Amino acid sequence: MQRILAMLCLSSLATLALAEGSFYSMEVNVEPYGSGQPNAYVCKAVIIDLNTGSPVMMPTLSFLSDTKGPAGTLSTKDGDTEFAFSIGVDSKTSKTTAELKVTRAGKLVAEQKTSIAVRP
Repeated sequence: MQRILAMLCLSSLATLALAEGSFYSMEVNVEPYGSGQPNAYVCKAVIIDLNTGSPVMMPTLSFLSDTKGPAGTLSTKDGDTEFAFSIGVDSKTSKTTAELKVTRAGKLVAEQKTSIAVRP
């Protein structure tokens, strides 16, 4: 089991609605998915709003390590803020990349990526 904890900080923008900064943490856990398929994995993530201490998203995606490219995407909205979480596998099938994109009013305000090694 490999665990990555990444801090995501959204700086305040030039609008009054975003005068206060928003701070998020993203914890990503990738582990084998049972014993039936040796190249099957499940990715569980928790994205927490550090201002409130509340989770804003808890995506779970399963994938095969021999799947090249995007393995799945989940998103959720909170007012005009959208959180999109995706997991993908590199062309050598040796690592996955988890990505969080945060948009406000349709504009990208933050993007966080982390890579995790997998062994098929």
